[in-house]
Amino acid sequence: MSAAARRRVPVLSGAGFSRACGLAVETNSLAEFRRRLRNQPALVIDDVHRAGRSRLAQEELLFLLDSFEARGLPVVVTRPADQFFQGSVAAALESRLAGGLSIRLFRPASAGLALLARWTAMRAGCDLPEEVSRSLVQAFLNGRRGPLERVSSTAEFLEFLVGYLRRLLVERLPPAEVLNRYQQFGRPARPTIRAVAERVARIFQVGVSELRGPSRRRQLATARRIAMYLAHQLCGKTLQQVGAYFDGRDHTTVLYACRQVEKLLGSDTQLEELVCRITRELLES
Repeated sequence: MSAAARRRVPVLSGAGFSRACGLAVETNSLAEFRRRLRNQPALVIDDVHRAGRSRLAQEELLFLLDSFEARGLPVVVTRPADQFFQGSVAAALESRLAGGLSIRLFRPASAGLALLARWTAMRAGCDLPEEVSRSLVQAFLNGRRGPLERVSSTAEFLEFLVGYLRRLLVERLPPAEVLNRYQQFGRPARPTIRAVAERVARIFQVGVSELRGPSRRRQLATARRIAMYLAHQLCGKTLQQVGAYFDGRDHTTVLYACRQVEKLLGSDTQLEELVCRITRELLES
C-alpha cells in the first residue's frame, strides 16, 4: 500500500464543504482549499446534497469529482434517497454520482447513535457523560425539540453536537452543568457585534468609538483584535461584516486580527482567561 493510501482520509459533510468553500473565497484562499482536497487519496462527503445549497459549492464539488475520477481515486458520498441537486450544474453532478455503486444505508439505532455521540465528543476533546449522550439521542429520535428540531440527519446531529461541545469547552463548564445544559436543550442566543464591542471596551476602559476608530495605540489595538476575534467567533458574522462594523476595515485586517489572537491563546494564559471570561459574560447576558 502506498504512503498516500495509508494517510487518514478526512470525512466532510455537505454543509461543512459548502461553508469551507465560502470561507476560502472570503479569505482569498480558494487555490489552497482546492489543492488540499485534491491531494487526498480519497474523497468522503456525508449528506453531499447539502453542498448543493450554494452555487459556488456545487461548482467546486463538480470540479473535485472530475479530478478524482480522472485520477481513478475513490469517492464515497451519502445522501437521502429523495434529495437531489438543484441549480445550474445539477445535471452534471447527478450524472457523476449516478455512475457509481449505490448501497442503501439505514440510520443507526439509539445505542449506535449514542456511541457515535460519545466518540465524536472524544475527538472534540470533551468527555460526554453517557446519560447526556442518551438524552440527546432520544431528543433527536423523538420529535427533535429545541435546537434539535431542525436537525434531520445523522450527519447534522453530529455537526450540532460538535458545535455545542465547542461552546461548552469555551465556557469550561463542569460535567454536572454540561448535563443540565443538554437536558434543557437551550441554545444561547448569539450576541450582537455591538454587545461584544461594548463589553471589550468596558474591560479595557476605552470608548466604543475609540475601539472602532483608526487609533493604533497599543492598548486599543489589542482590545480591537480581541473584539474582532470574538465578533467573528460568537456573532456568526463574516469577516466583511465584522470589518464593516469596525470603521469599514478590510476583511484581511479582520482575518489577521483573528489569527493573531488564536496564535496567542495557546501560550498566553492571561489572554486565554480574559477571552473565556468575556465569552462567558456575553453568552450569559
